[in-house]
Amino acid sequence: MSSTKYMVGLDCGNSSFRILLGEYDGNTIKTQVIEQIPNYMIRVGDYYYWDLLRIFQGFKVCLKKIARQVEKIDSIGICTWGVDFALFDELGNMLSNSLSYRNNFGEKALKALTDEQKKAMFEKTGILCDKINSVYLLRAMKDEFPQMFSVADKILMVPDILNYFMTGVMMNEPSELSTTQLMSSKTREISEQACELMEIPKELFCEIGTHGKTIGNVRKSILEEIGVDYDIPVICVPSHDTASAITAIPTSEEDFIFISSGTWSLIGTELDEPIINDDVLNASLTNEVGAFDKITLLKNSIGMFIFQNLKKEYEHETMSKISWDEFDLLANDHIGQIPLFNINNTRFFNPISMSKEI
Repeated sequence: MSSTKYMVGLDCGNSSFRILLGEYDGNTIKTQVIEQIPNYMIRVGDYYYWDLLRIFQGFKVCLKKIARQVEKIDSIGICTWGVDFALFDELGNMLSNSLSYRNNFGEKALKALTDEQKKAMFEKTGILCDKINSVYLLRAMKDEFPQMFSVADKILMVPDILNYFMTGVMMNEPSELSTTQLMSSKTREISEQACELMEIPKELFCEIGTHGKTIGNVRKSILEEIGVDYDIPVICVPSHDTASAITAIPTSEEDFIFISSGTWSLIGTELDEPIINDDVLNASLTNEVGAFDKITLLKNSIGMFIFQNLKKEYEHETMSKISWDEFDLLANDHIGQIPLFNINNTRFFNPISMSKEI
């Protein structure tokens, strides 16, 4: 039996999900991207959804490929973007594909709060009030989807859902859970006061996981599907992709500033404990839970979302696929003045046509 350990990671973002194979020989870690598959929101009527079943199926296909490539898969870890979730009934059935945070009805729930209530939410959780936080989408669902909400028994964040699909075990991972704005970044527990203020039953939440611990083994049916006859543990990793990215920063310094850039750009630093005061609130900073009980004090900026949408629209109009390098080169064809505009303007949050909005 080889002493080399093989670890599989699913890194799922808003524009694509990647399946990676890590190889650890006791001294060094090597990684390779096995597959990168496009990911996107799907509009149905007035709502935007994520196709979690497609992501799950794509992951299983790659697991089967990896199982043929290595002697043994020793562990699996899953990370995704934050804030999005799905509700489950008491039998463990998912009631709907996950709604996207780019739906606008969460903003209604945030606007219903007074300034005093917004400050109270920040003080109880350490998280800045933002319309994309899970709590506002969840609260708005009581009005938008009352029947679904009435039979909801548990809430799982997107990586929790994929972990559940893999293992059959329901668990809320802490870095993802902090993006709900219903978890205290100080106690690392669900805030009863925040739940009461937003009229969200605390009982919706599951046991909070511990980083580095095993959530459960891959279901027997999936093992048969991918063609292996041994148990594969699924590990509780920092499931919010920002938390995982910060963990991987190659620095030995205690004090540093990071920029983690993707669909969103997160700018901040890592702390041992949250800073919850008026200075942080007025600076529009937030205290998210990071890896192994660390805190990521950060600010959110729009990132690559505008470019992702422009590229998609260009490909649709030209009926062709182009690389990012080719897309970047199109800028060289521009003649004349380059207009400036605020990329964080709310008009660019999720327009039907990004090019027309610009």
